[in-house]
Amino acid sequence: MARRISDRLLSLIAAALLTLAVVPSCEAQVNTGNAPGIDAAYFVTHAVEAFNNNTGRFQALRLGLDDMAPLEPASLDTNQIYEHLQSLLHYQQFLEAFRQQNTTLLHKLSDSVDYLEARLGDSARWHALDNFWQDFKHQASIFVEYSLKSSNYVLAIRSALVFLQNAGFDVNDGIVHVHGGSDSQEQYAALVNKARTAKTAMQEAYQTTIDDVKGSNELVKRVVDQLAR
Repeated sequence: MARRISDRLLSLIAAALLTLAVVPSCEAQVNTGNAPGIDAAYFVTHAVEAFNNNTGRFQALRLGLDDMAPLEPASLDTNQIYEHLQSLLHYQQFLEAFRQQNTTLLHKLSDSVDYLEARLGDSARWHALDNFWQDFKHQASIFVEYSLKSSNYVLAIRSALVFLQNAGFDVNDGIVHVHGGSDSQEQYAALVNKARTAKTAMQEAYQTTIDDVKGSNELVKRVVDQLAR
């Protein structure tokens, strides 16, 4: 079961990395010949769609990591540890690519915002678009923080697994017995606790994203309505 979960996580990561390689471009698409407000409304919905696509893949991968449960005794044997380490390495690479993609997306969207500002002028529509843009950047920063906490969690898991791999271990009656005596057992326990602390921090960061997204969704609806009038 653990192997199938690990394989599924690797497949998710591979698909996500391929998709992240394509950055949607908005600059050319906001000059459609329509009224500036219509173009601005299109920009908002396009930006939200691009952002949601990236964060949606991120969430699917996080759930795959939870399913893998790499530090659970039932998931630990020599072959599984190797597979877990491979999956975690690729997941870490995805998180780094996600942050880079986030930066690239913001740069592209910023160019579109500058273009729309020139077209909208100092108007109610521009202020509505600017409110959206400031909130969008805030949302992006929250997800970057969430991804950083996720990276910390992944690194903590890897540290515990590498230590276990090097020290040697047995699993009896659901308990991990580390070779090398009580010092090794205590060191492994400390690494597992560090991973649990990192997981808690990641979960708290995730809850922050959930809380903020609720308000942002309402803002997007109001802004699109105002821009399209």
